[in-house]
Amino acid sequence: MANDLVPVRRPKTDFHPGFVGAILALGAVFILGAWAFLSGRGYIGLVAGVVTFFTLLVMAIPYDLWRIKSGHDGGNARLARGSFREWLNSDVEIWDDHLSGREAMINALLPIGAVAIGAVLFALAFHISTGG
Repeated sequence: MANDLVPVRRPKTDFHPGFVGAILALGAVFILGAWAFLSGRGYIGLVAGVVTFFTLLVMAIPYDLWRIKSGHDGGNARLARGSFREWLNSDVEIWDDHLSGREAMINALLPIGAVAIGAVLFALAFHISTGG
């Protein structure tokens, strides 16, 4: 009974490579949705280009930081490259604290997932309403 109060020590790790790939894939879905929504004449192509540029820039900075950190990791690199299930049950280090892998996945994928799905739905509604 008293052992229930003692926290279980889980291994600490960094983000899983598949998780980083999911974030990049959702960024690509957002870019495709933006291009589908902003398809038109005139300066709309310029706006779509700016949206693409800023999205790629926002996605490239964390990817490069993750790539650099994973190259310099010691013991954490093995667990981060292990199975995804192990990563979900481990602790992810954030600044001076840690989260469970599941919480970190939800916190990081929810915003970009909502924006990507929203962009695709806007594009779909736009093409249905304009007939083409």
